[in-house]
Amino acid sequence: MPSLPLFPLATIAVPGGTLPLVIFEDRYRRLIGELLQLPEPDRVFGVIAIRRGHEVGAGRVEQLYDVGTAVRVEALAGGPGGIRVRTVGVRRFRLEALTSDASYPTGDVTWVPDEPGDATAVAELSRVVQEAYSAYRELVGAPPLDVADVAESAEARQDKEAALAYAVLERLHLPLPERQRLLAAPTTSERLQMLAGLLRRETGLAGRLRTRPGLPPSGEASLN
Repeated sequence: MPSLPLFPLATIAVPGGTLPLVIFEDRYRRLIGELLQLPEPDRVFGVIAIRRGHEVGAGRVEQLYDVGTAVRVEALAGGPGGIRVRTVGVRRFRLEALTSDASYPTGDVTWVPDEPGDATAVAELSRVVQEAYSAYRELVGAPPLDVADVAESAEARQDKEAALAYAVLERLHLPLPERQRLLAAPTTSERLQMLAGLLRRETGLAGRLRTRPGLPPSGEASLN
């Protein structure tokens, strides 16, 4: 069972997606420093969402969700506000146990594969989700969707349907518990089914309220 450095946040990361971070706490500066001593492919840590508690300060995290995403450091730059780090999601993991071998959180994890699920439904669900996202984007001004680019950048070797589901999840503005449920969905077909329903709900709600929801949390750098 591999051990993974953990970075608890009030958001999620998704395989193939990007997550910018601003790191200023000493314990996470140490984590980044140790990762930079490794070969580039091995500069990986786990982003896992906080179920209860706060991001900043030792002991502020009271409870974590059990499924997160391993991310790899792609680029970084120093600055007065902290270290700016660009990460790319690699693959999902399940947190089996927290460990305390370092000043920053670590955990024993198992890797969670991307299973297609109902293969006969996946193609139709992919079409439905793409159409629903186009309607959502036109109404609320969400980021564009380029599944080909997402699939190319995803080290997780996802098929195009899995890449589509994660790309939409990354761009869809939802409360954290719903985003977490989508991330933790056991199969691509279940994730696409959930996304189709949520896109219809959010598009209808935005149309009735004539509002423009903000970008999803991954649109701006998370502070820690």
